[in-house]
Amino acid sequence: MKKILFVIPTISCGGAERALVELLKNIDYSKYDVDLMLFRKDDMYYINQIPKEVNILENDDETKLAFDHVKHLIKSPLLIKKINVVLYRILETANSKIRKFFRVKKYYYNWKMLKKFVPKLEKQYDCAVGFLEGNSIYYVIDKVDAKKKIGFFRTAYVKGGFSRDFDLDYFKKIDCLFTVCEELCNEITDIMPEVKEKVKVMYNIMNVKDILSKAKETIDFDESYNGIKILSIGNLRYVKGYDISIKVCKILIDNNYKFKWYILGEGKERKNLENLIKKYKLEDYFILLGLISNPYPYLNKADIYVQTSRHEGLSTTIREAKLLSKPIVITNCPGMRNQIKNKENGTITTYEPEDIAKEIAELIDNQQLRKKYIDNLKKDYIVNSIEEQIKLFYSELDD
Repeated sequence: MKKILFVIPTISCGGAERALVELLKNIDYSKYDVDLMLFRKDDMYYINQIPKEVNILENDDETKLAFDHVKHLIKSPLLIKKINVVLYRILETANSKIRKFFRVKKYYYNWKMLKKFVPKLEKQYDCAVGFLEGNSIYYVIDKVDAKKKIGFFRTAYVKGGFSRDFDLDYFKKIDCLFTVCEELCNEITDIMPEVKEKVKVMYNIMNVKDILSKAKETIDFDESYNGIKILSIGNLRYVKGYDISIKVCKILIDNNYKFKWYILGEGKERKNLENLIKKYKLEDYFILLGLISNPYPYLNKADIYVQTSRHEGLSTTIREAKLLSKPIVITNCPGMRNQIKNKENGTITTYEPEDIAKEIAELIDNQQLRKKYIDNLKKDYIVNSIEEQIKLFYSELDD
């Protein structure tokens, strides 16, 4: 039986985490002995969906200190003993907040120092999988003894703040790097042609039967309101562009359009978004519903799905909105635009709030256009089968 290790920072509510859960649900455990390493265990949204066959590793003290939130470190009994790690983490957290304030993306900065603190895993594996770009891949390369090493890259490379100068040496050491769409594959190979033969596409596994079943669940989705319902789904992060959405909402309301716009998700940007909603007096129109365990009935009942992301890897929510045949408006964003045929099964627009508002207004006004998108999605939508994606993954495990 082959020993496989998966590495991911958390098992929180996110697209990568959900993709990992679906992959783990479909692995043949008669052939593979699977360990899972989580850098942090304070946000375990998907923990109950991890198959019982998966062994979740207990981290050593140094690894806990290297990756845990600073607010937990200052309460740690290891504070004095490992003061060098704690001080570095406090400094880096401060630097991170400064970068966030100035919207500076620079991902790789922390591993340069963290790798000095984090020990190697003692256990040996046939294959180790860094399931998320960045530290997961770096950890697999530097700290895991495995015959084969696989990485997954799920976000735009340049916009995600990554650097060829730092990543090239790591990607040369990896056996296979899966991206989640062709556009991302092309971006990485254009930047690093030296590793072109290693970069391949594997779509996130999507359980269609499960989604369609969950979409039928009975919910109270503001049933007293009978007007147009716009929906967006995703963590409340800057990259998702909800600040843009709020400005779009303001333009539409000022032009006397009648609708409500609901957001499913939670995250660090909540306070900023609440302040912006209050600033524009949109409390009755732009509604943050928080984290919903089953978003599919909401998506099923929505009239229009809108995503104003600044960048994506391959947007899972767009795939799900297409599956449920929702009229879609998206920004011209890699990871989304390759899923939509403009003016055929959805609308692609610029990042300008006025342009986005214009396209949403057209869908609100034009019921026939909404019907056209719905009919085309029902007719043309193709889902990559679970079996096809698992077979592709196995081909790398067993090669």
